Amino acid sequence: MTDVVNQDSSPAVADSDSTHSDSPLQTSKKPEVDGSLDQKAVSWFTALTPLMLVLYFLSSGPMYWHWYESQNMGGSRFVNLLYRPLSIACEIPFVGDIVDNYVQWWIHS
Repeated sequence: MTDVVNQDSSPAVADSDSTHSDSPLQTSKKPEVDGSLDQKAVSWFTALTPLMLVLYFLSSGPMYWHWYESQNMGGSRFVNLLYRPLSIACEIPFVGDIVDNYVQWWIHS
């Protein structure tokens, strides 16, 4: 028994100087993107995230009555969803004390 290998069974490869631009074998070069763009985005994100968290916490004081109404009197569902993460965080005693003191300061100011 002799195994016969057909060398012509491999798929055809297009020439490099082919003039057909719609050939599926022809690849287009993608421009290289500078990695500094990603680094700038990451640095902006890391700089803005703590600032946004602080502003989110600070907004709870002036928004307290809207927040209270949304939780206890069927008020705005948006406000309820907006401050839900802070409500969950307030279950931690240390965080709850800080938020309570801050809201009390706003209520009595």
